[in-house]
Parts: sequence; structure tokens; C-alpha cells
Amino acid sequence: LSWFELLPIISWVALGGQCRTCRTRIAVQYVVMEIVTAGIFFLVWNTFGWSWLTLLGWGVSAMMIALALYDGKWTLLPDEWSYTLAVIGAVAAWRGGLPLTEILLGAIVGAGFFGVQWLG
Repeated sequence: LSWFELLPIISWVALGGQCRTCRTRIAVQYVVMEIVTAGIFFLVWNTFGWSWLTLLGWGVSAMMIALALYDGKWTLLPDEWSYTLAVIGAVAAWRGGLPLTEILLGAIVGAGFFGVQWLG
């Protein structure tokens, strides 16, 4: 891909929603997800400014978006991704100063929520 094909949204509009070489149509869902991702990343930055929480928030947001898309297509959430997000959330809560009792309560409620869905 050329550099101008790697500009999110702009290249899609400039190329008329088609691949430059083979003219295959590029689905609008990709542009929508780029816009949604940019909006979420902006909200994270607007909330935390330039800090380690911003980078963490961007990483978690990207994983959550990927999970939502994966779940939408396959109606399945990979356990590895869910466990990774749970650990990241617990560490972030701990580093953010939340008491261990609140972190554990959040873990129990979250696990219970998904456990009830799994059982049902």
C-alpha cells in the first residue's frame, strides 16, 4: 500500500470506497469503525490528558472494540482476551488507588455477570 492509502477515512473517501489496484469495494463498516475508534480515543485523551492512563485506555479501548467486532461476527468472546482485560483492569484499579475490597467485589460481580450468561 502507498502512504496515501494508509490514511484512515481520507483514503477511503479519496478512492471512492474502492481498492486502488483491484477496484474491489471496501465495506463502509471499516470507515465507521475508524470513526468510532477515533472518537473513543479522543474521549480517553480528553478524560486523562497525556498520562499513562491515556495509553492504557487506548489499549483497553482497542481490545474492547476488537472484542465487540469479534463477538458480533462469531458470537464468541475469546477467553484469553477477556482474562487479559480483567488483569489489566485489576492492575489499573490498584494503581489508581482503589481498595482491594472494591477490586475484588468488582471481579466477583463481573465474573458473576458472565457466569450467569454462560450457565444460561
